[in-house]
Amino acid sequence: MAPAPQDARRIGKVLGESAQEAGKASFTAPIQTVAWITLGLLATTFAVSFLLPTRARDEEEVLELVAMGDH
Repeated sequence: MAPAPQDARRIGKVLGESAQEAGKASFTAPIQTVAWITLGLLATTFAVSFLLPTRARDEEEVLELVAMGDH
């Protein structure tokens, strides 16, 4: 027995609503999590960049340090 057109519309509506809810749960939440993780990593990188020296060492300084380590 074939379903009546009214039943088909109700089934379509229920399936459409379920699909939208499933899409939100299985797509939106992970994307938000990834966005927050990315933002956190960028903020951490920005903060840690201030720990770097303001200028690079001269070649002479590097050679002295290497020579000291060879003892």
